[in-house]
Amino acid sequence: QEALVAAWVVLAQQYDGQDRWYLEALDLAADGHWNPILSAYLATNPSRLDKATRDIFWRSRAEETPRLLASLIALPQTPADEIPRYLRALDFQQGKSKEAVVTELAFSPFADPARTSFVNAEALNRLSGFDISSQPERKATLLRVLDANKGTPQYVRLVGKFSVTERYGDLLGIAQADPASQLAVEAVKTLLDKQQQKVVREALRVTDGPLALATITALGTSGDVRAAKVLADVVYEEVQPLDRRRAAMKAMGAIRQGALALQALAEK
Repeated sequence: QEALVAAWVVLAQQYDGQDRWYLEALDLAADGHWNPILSAYLATNPSRLDKATRDIFWRSRAEETPRLLASLIALPQTPADEIPRYLRALDFQQGKSKEAVVTELAFSPFADPARTSFVNAEALNRLSGFDISSQPERKATLLRVLDANKGTPQYVRLVGKFSVTERYGDLLGIAQADPASQLAVEAVKTLLDKQQQKVVREALRVTDGPLALATITALGTSGDVRAAKVLADVVYEEVQPLDRRRAAMKAMGAIRQGALALQALAEK
C-alpha cells in the first residue's frame, strides 16, 4: 500500500486541474485507499488550494473529505460557481463526520450574505432526523433562510421538511399565485402531507372569487387523490357559487381518481 500511496501522490501532483479523465483515473486508483492517500497528499500540499487541489478534494472519498469540502465552501476565495458542486459532493460521503459538517454548514454564517443564504438552505435540505422545534436558536436560523428564499421550491421543501406550521399559509399563497405551475404542485402536496385540508377548504369558501378559483386550479394541477376529495366537497356543496362548482368538477376530472368518481356520479 505504501508504494501505491507514494505513486499516487506523484501522479496527483501532475494533475493540471483541466483533464477530467486524469482526475477520474486518480479516483479509480485511490478507490478503497482514500484515507491514507488523501493524508499523504495533504502532507505534501499543506496550504495549496489551486483548482487541481480543489478538484481532488471534490473527488475524494476519505473520512477527512467532508471537513475539507466545508473549508472550501467557507473560504471567501473559493469561486461562487464552485460552491454547488462541493455541496453535491457531500451527498456521496459517508460517516458521522459528514452529518456534523452538514449541520455546521446549515447554521453557520459566511463572509458573503448571499453565500450564507444559499449554503444554509442547501445544508438544511440535507439534514435528516432533526427536530428544529426543540432548538429555538437554530429555528431562528431556519426562519432567516426561509425569509431569504420566499416563493421558491427551496422554501416549500424546507417548510415541509421541518414542519414550520406558521408558514403553511405561505404555501397556500404560493399555490394560488401560480396555480398551474410545478411549484403549486409541490406546495399543495406539502399541505396535504401535513394534513392541512382544513386550511385548503377554508380557502375555497372565501368571498374572493378569483382566489378560490386559483385554489381549485392548484388542487387540480397537483393530480393528488387527496385533492380530489377536497374538490368533491365543492362539487357537492350546493351553497357554493356555480362557477366554483364547475371549476371544481373540471379540476376533479384532471385527477384519475376524481374522474372515476365523476363517472360513477354520472352513471347514477
